[in-house]
Amino acid sequence: MARPDRGRFPTPGGGGPPGYNPNHAAFQQRGPRPTGMPYQQQGASSYQLAVPSPRMAAPTTLVLNDAMLSTFRVCRTFQENSGDVNHADFSTQGEFLLTSASDDSIVIYDCLKGSSNRVINCKKYGVENIIYTHSSNAALHSSSRTDDSIRYLNLQENKYLATFQGHTKKIRHICLSPVDDQFISASADKTIRLWDHRVGCTGTLPNLDAAPSMAFDPEGLVFAVSCCVEREQRIMLYDLRNFTDGPFAVFRYGEQQDGDWCGMKISPNGRYLLVTTNGPTVYVMDSFTGECLFTFRGHANKGKELEASFTPDSNYALIGSTNGQVHIWNLKNGAPLLPLPPGRAKDPAHLVKFSPTNALMMTAGKQ
Repeated sequence: MARPDRGRFPTPGGGGPPGYNPNHAAFQQRGPRPTGMPYQQQGASSYQLAVPSPRMAAPTTLVLNDAMLSTFRVCRTFQENSGDVNHADFSTQGEFLLTSASDDSIVIYDCLKGSSNRVINCKKYGVENIIYTHSSNAALHSSSRTDDSIRYLNLQENKYLATFQGHTKKIRHICLSPVDDQFISASADKTIRLWDHRVGCTGTLPNLDAAPSMAFDPEGLVFAVSCCVEREQRIMLYDLRNFTDGPFAVFRYGEQQDGDWCGMKISPNGRYLLVTTNGPTVYVMDSFTGECLFTFRGHANKGKELEASFTPDSNYALIGSTNGQVHIWNLKNGAPLLPLPPGRAKDPAHLVKFSPTNALMMTAGKQ
């Protein structure tokens, strides 16, 4: 696999609305760029979907590195759904995994026992995007049948606690604040809404030029929005406290030929922006300057919206592929690791997630 290109994007220039200032308070409150701490695993997990091979048993204190990640292999395959898995999320402590599927079901997996724990049917409203709240007993999910609402579900009692209405088209993304009960949603109606579990919608970004993607920074002070504006890809940074005043920074990248941008993540240390496309390209930007640090290629993608992720130490980016392989890149030097082989079924791996607490990753396929 070829090494990633550097500097394919122009350096973002002239970003921001009138009054744009790189010394804006939101930048200052985010603090200096972190160097990243080693990922410490507190105890080895007995349940893993993809784990180091037996010749490299995980110690009780684990630091992720190239050698460790290169030995991950599929050890469990679940087929609990009759439809495609749409989204997945690990609980904050990594003890559970939650998935939603096109057959309108939610499946909860026990990551310690290595088994499916429970299936919840959502036939009335349907289920698309899904994320855990800060409790492993509750989740937020977008509806796919009766309306375009977000529903707050008690997983233990299978009971809806609240419904958040306002979007008029399919909800593309839901992101939970890492510090409190707020969350944001992005919709195909070209709006972003800020919500609070207790009071509902607390603000709206209307009239965006295209359906956006967005992500929270790890301190919950800033959220990033990516969308195409006048054939130009942009990333805009908003201060959560006064986001209706407009972005405090705008990074512009020009028109891209390698596919449409379809997703974005901010690394756990807040240093990187990971942008995915429906083509064979992944971009990594500096979240403070907008500079394109790496352009990654090599994974097979036949026009699908693949969801990528970071490892918890922010040192690696991962993405699946339409041939089932998982590709990993070292963000310290941009070097690719050998692709991880698919499981027996060789289903497409359109979704990759890494556990926040254990040496464990999951993939989900969609035909």
